[in-house]
Amino acid sequence: MLFSTQLLAQTTTSVTSNDNITKVLIKADTSNFYFLTPQKYAFFDANKKQLFELNAEYVSEFKNGLAKVKVAGKFGFINTQGKFVIPAKYSCVGDLSENLLVVGDSANQFNKIITIKDSVVGKFATPIKLAESFNGEGVDGGFVITTENVHAYAFSEGLINIENRFYNTTGSLAFTIPGTSGNCHNGMISFEVSVNGKEMFGYCDKTGKPLILPRFHEAHNFVNERAVVGIFEKQWKYFVIDKQGKILRYIGHTPKEKLL
Repeated sequence: MLFSTQLLAQTTTSVTSNDNITKVLIKADTSNFYFLTPQKYAFFDANKKQLFELNAEYVSEFKNGLAKVKVAGKFGFINTQGKFVIPAKYSCVGDLSENLLVVGDSANQFNKIITIKDSVVGKFATPIKLAESFNGEGVDGGFVITTENVHAYAFSEGLINIENRFYNTTGSLAFTIPGTSGNCHNGMISFEVSVNGKEMFGYCDKTGKPLILPRFHEAHNFVNERAVVGIFEKQWKYFVIDKQGKILRYIGHTPKEKLL
């Protein structure tokens, strides 16, 4: 079947594409006006040829050939043929990265780390409790909640940041960073703390050791030993810095990361 205007007319939500796969929500449960639950999705390749259909409560965008799926209240992962590579059996899951993901057997908490082959490689000493996370689908031009316990926590350079606590691939707590922080990139982690009543950014290394004290108003990820930072003094000014925090050059009033 080709992707047609007739099929578009039957859909209840907008079309989304990623990883050369187009996802179309064909049918949704409209019994509850505020919390519509999808019932059937159709998937198409780059040539608009239908690949498969799937009954599910939620399907994420495809990333690296896999998509997160919720069926009967449980999460798993499918490949681009619509086949489950991880059965829908977990109550909450993170995102797949570096061939690993965090999962939970109970709602709103992670208790172990698995591979894409569903093999357990690590366990948390104490289950990590999470706030509920929601996902939305655009339906008839509106925005509705379709499912919960959809989380985006993912490994980066062998570490996963779960609410500013960094765990390694065995599930052991590696370190905690004060304030709020991002993921590890190029061996560096940005963090944000309050300094004299103002929110400022700095960086630490992948052991949690602070390397660049918080003195920037904006901080981007390190790439190739360099990062873009912003300082606001009546107007924004952006600079390139090295891993010692030394300003290498001024790049203007917009964060032109491509200049790295």
